[in-house]
Amino acid sequence: MTKVRLWTTYIRDFSQKRWIDVRPTKAQLEIAKQLGVKVQPDDTFLVLSERILDEISQAIGDTPKLKPTPKQIEFAEELNLDITEDSRRVAWGKLSQRWQIVAEERRVELRKLNADAIRENDLQIGDLVEHTRELDLFNGKVLEIRVKGIIKNVNSDGLISFSNTSYPIASAKDVKKARNSSAAKTSIRVKTKLKRITN
Repeated sequence: MTKVRLWTTYIRDFSQKRWIDVRPTKAQLEIAKQLGVKVQPDDTFLVLSERILDEISQAIGDTPKLKPTPKQIEFAEELNLDITEDSRRVAWGKLSQRWQIVAEERRVELRKLNADAIRENDLQIGDLVEHTRELDLFNGKVLEIRVKGIIKNVNSDGLISFSNTSYPIASAKDVKKARNSSAAKTSIRVKTKLKRITN
């Protein structure tokens, strides 16, 4: 595979764990040694790339080595990742890889939940189903979207697309068969978000 093909493959499949557990190359390790870059035992290809770039950033006119941003640190804490001693670039590399792992775990879990819902509710192409989605608005209200649509397709992850509406895909676990056979439709309304009262 040529370098161009290899690079485009990485870009195209970046969200599909392409970078996870890819070990540093021999060339990377040699360059890191020449530059005096300390390679950690768990460094991957992506993380070591960021360490090397930190070291040569000034020589190539790139952004200098900086500390992680508060947002990076906050995100890392959510992912149980310590990046306080890392640079901003290295933090990005570690966060990118950890997020891919978490996203893949969630995808596997969602796929199972959707498969269970399809089986238990006997969902099939052509069924009329209902789906309700709520989105929080900035003014403390909630945008409620209710869709009654006909199942057009169900992909391998259990995500449903509809044949009679422009509404985007929905997870099988979040739909239910329509109670009546009235015409499919989409309704949208804004409602006040109820505040939880605590003693």
